[in-house]
Amino acid sequence: MNKVINVLIELASDASIKNSSDVLSALSKTELTKQQYAAILNLDKVALKQATPNLPEIKCFPIVLPTDQEELVTIKSVVNF
Repeated sequence: MNKVINVLIELASDASIKNSSDVLSALSKTELTKQQYAAILNLDKVALKQATPNLPEIKCFPIVLPTDQEELVTIKSVVNF
């Protein structure tokens, strides 16, 4: 997992990578599996996830604030703060 993340960070932060041949050159220097290599080239995040063991699943949920004071009072009474 760390190899994949480090490669993606390197690809994203390297300003000299401007086209697909630059990506191929950068990937040729890595120790990724063939499946990971192909998934990155094809921009296939599902295949990359399947090819990478122990990849954590990160879930993010937005916090929606109440629109008026009445809703805020209700939330405070439910949460009890």
